Amino acid sequence: MQETIYDFWRMVWHESTASIIMVTNLVEVGRGLSLSEMPSRHRVSLLAIVWWEGTSSVFLTPADSCTPGRKGKVTFTRISVMNCKLGSEAILPMRVCSAELCLWDFGERTVEQVKTLGPRGGWYLLTTGTTWGSLPLSQLPARGALRAEYTLDAGMRMCARKRGTGSWDHQLITRYDHQAPLPPAVEEQWPAALRSKVKCCKYWPDDTEIYKDIKVTLIETELLAEYVIRTFAVEKQFSFPALGSLAASGYVAPSWLLIVYFPLFSPPGCADGRQRGVHEIREIRQFHFTGWPDHGVPYHATGLLGFVRQVKSKSPPSAGPLVVHCSAGAGRTGCFIVIDIMLDMAEREGVVDIYNCVRELRSRRVNMVQTEEQYVFIHDAILEACLCGDTSVPASQVRSLYYDMNKLDPQTNSSQIKEEFRTLNMVTPTLRVEDCSIALLPRNHEKNRCMDVLPPDRCLPFLITIDGESSNYINAALMDSYKQPSAFIVTQHPLPNTVKDFWRLVLDYHCTSVVMLNDVDPAQLCPQYWPENGVHRHGPIQVEFVSADLEEDIISRIFRIYNAARPQDGYRMVQQFQFLGWPMYRDTPVSKRSFLKLIRQVDKWQEEYNGGEGRTVVHCLNGGGRSGTFCAISIVCEMLRHQRTVDVFHAVKTLRNNKPNMVDLLDQYKFCYEVALEYLNSG
Repeated sequence: MQETIYDFWRMVWHESTASIIMVTNLVEVGRGLSLSEMPSRHRVSLLAIVWWEGTSSVFLTPADSCTPGRKGKVTFTRISVMNCKLGSEAILPMRVCSAELCLWDFGERTVEQVKTLGPRGGWYLLTTGTTWGSLPLSQLPARGALRAEYTLDAGMRMCARKRGTGSWDHQLITRYDHQAPLPPAVEEQWPAALRSKVKCCKYWPDDTEIYKDIKVTLIETELLAEYVIRTFAVEKQFSFPALGSLAASGYVAPSWLLIVYFPLFSPPGCADGRQRGVHEIREIRQFHFTGWPDHGVPYHATGLLGFVRQVKSKSPPSAGPLVVHCSAGAGRTGCFIVIDIMLDMAEREGVVDIYNCVRELRSRRVNMVQTEEQYVFIHDAILEACLCGDTSVPASQVRSLYYDMNKLDPQTNSSQIKEEFRTLNMVTPTLRVEDCSIALLPRNHEKNRCMDVLPPDRCLPFLITIDGESSNYINAALMDSYKQPSAFIVTQHPLPNTVKDFWRLVLDYHCTSVVMLNDVDPAQLCPQYWPENGVHRHGPIQVEFVSADLEEDIISRIFRIYNAARPQDGYRMVQQFQFLGWPMYRDTPVSKRSFLKLIRQVDKWQEEYNGGEGRTVVHCLNGGGRSGTFCAISIVCEMLRHQRTVDVFHAVKTLRNNKPNMVDLLDQYKFCYEVALEYLNSG
């Protein structure tokens, strides 16, 4: 809370804390809302979700007759709804799902009169994907309107993830569980459903802030894919009365401290409990884990385990206790503390005791580890940590370690690197049929090159640009880099019938680089999907050739792409990097040096053209081993640049959490280490 910020920093100072652990986001979506983040400058399609049994036709009043403001304009008149029951999927014909729409001011909206249709009566929700707080609300939601994911040609399954938080960056419709309300109830119910909840106030400055006698200055911010590290200089002018009684009575600070726990004892070096007129500056780091979703637990523990290890490595052992907080200081806070304690216990004693650890925490604070889901997640995290161990290697030790890892044990005829790869395969999640339900829909079968290489629903980049009768599915998956969430989009080489979907993907997700790791081969349905000169049109997307350059094993081509249906959006420059040094008959590239050069050229283009913010599309024949190898090596090179460490296991495990076939061969796994060594040799 705003009024307790000073108390927070005062506690941090008195406890001589050097590290603050934050396991929440400032704002999270309430359970009645799914935050929607649509790409800017985009045609937004409308969607109607209804509660209805049987086949019927739904007539909707155009939104342009509503209250003036930033109004929308609806161009269709009817939506046919087939077999749409509460909690089921609504099948909506795509031809009617198109309209140009601007946002309304939320505070100025009114509710249209709703027609009653059928014997049960029907209340209908007409909405679009917009950011929270501005929603075109022209009609009342259905009784239990479906929590659904926006699709162009069908409704809808739910997935949610936003960069750095818990929501996707494509359109969503929220779940709304109230019984069908009467029109007067709308004013009370919609605001509650639409608001995000402030979970924690921003208690740190962007530059410098003074909280009474404590001055806090932000020195550095390090943004990573799943967490942020902020470094502060904190200074205070001491003028305290005697506070030595607690220390004199034998008080010992715990190794961690909740933000609600506020014992006071004298600062270090203060034998009599007094400090008068002392000016001191301390460096304090805040470790902010952003990868925890708004609800539930992370899909996998890999990111949180890396976060815990980062905290341990950067927290001085001589400093005071860690300050750990989420929003309530209970569920997520308890998870972090238990995992931290159990990792130490496993290393020190070779055993863990999660049950009694949670019991002990709950004896000191209620609801520590709040849900069964969190309790199970702790077990999963500790299991993964014990099976995998700490696989990071300082840059100075990589060469000698890799040499030792390749030594064969004459008794087992195995090596350490083989065992590491076997462990990686063992802890790689297996995708279930229900995980890939969208890719397995009958209408999407012809868009998949291999039915055993499918993207999970939670990682899909849904296409947004409207293109006739085409759906919004593409066989692709979003992947994190070391520093940027969803930095890579891994996909298959476009099929003849998915070339236009490929370019829709590039445009919709602001991609500035395309990396091609296979050959054009019409016999394998791998067509040339780009123009050698002039302009190719793929649906509404225009792809214009600009230039090409050949340098050793890399052909780089620059294209100008834009949506011909929306010329006001301008164009985007995209560079394609076709790597020639990986023949189809080889498991790994011919040259480590050439592959490292490819990585560096892509990084340079990304940084120069878009400040490193654009995404990179990576494709091979099936969007598997080769694409994963590129992404893994790119992550490892980022690690070396920023941390001077190598963790190939962690890089590949992170990719496989989203797509299990990433880096699927032992030789490719070894190649990641070898390119890391090449990177170190090249300076």
